[in-house]
Amino acid sequence: MKFMTRTLILAMMVVGASAAHASLTYNIVNATVSYDNGDVENLSNNQNGPGNTSIDFFSSTTPIFVASVNTARKHGVVDITYEVTADHNIGGLNLVFTGWNFGTGTINYREHAETLGGDDLGDISGSLSAGSPFTQVDDLSFTHGVSSYRVHKIFDLDIDEQSNTPSFATIGLIEQNAVPEPATMAMLGMGALGVLARRRRK
Repeated sequence: MKFMTRTLILAMMVVGASAAHASLTYNIVNATVSYDNGDVENLSNNQNGPGNTSIDFFSSTTPIFVASVNTARKHGVVDITYEVTADHNIGGLNLVFTGWNFGTGTINYREHAETLGGDDLGDISGSLSAGSPFTQVDDLSFTHGVSSYRVHKIFDLDIDEQSNTPSFATIGLIEQNAVPEPATMAMLGMGALGVLARRRRK
């Protein structure tokens, strides 16, 4: 019984280590924010986490924002497209972004994932209106695990120009985390159990 307990613990450690060391390679197709006054900015990105399992997009100068006063920017669109290849199947994505809306400020967002061949993997969308500073978290589960895929995300920042209420909408950091497919992790665990059992018999 002690052997089985130790074996299970070791298997879980192997699975966790394998998931943590999944390696992702990114190809950034587009990462820009464009405003109604004609301004366009290329967003910066950081690829981080073990094996680059996380990527962040952000403005290198100021938070992305539109406002009703002291700016010519009343509307903005964040447009991000990137492609990924991984050495393990990925089962979904975790989207996290920060911001703050005030007055009539709103943020509408949509994220779509597909295979590099164009097959649909799923999408998420939402809308945020005026409130306190926020951290929005959404999970997108793929219809099936894949080792390569494309992600397209749009954030639409807007204010009601007909309103006299001082308003703004901002986005700070946009973070994306790749989630290993559960079936892949399970197979890794079964393989680890098999290896440990063979060693025990010897």
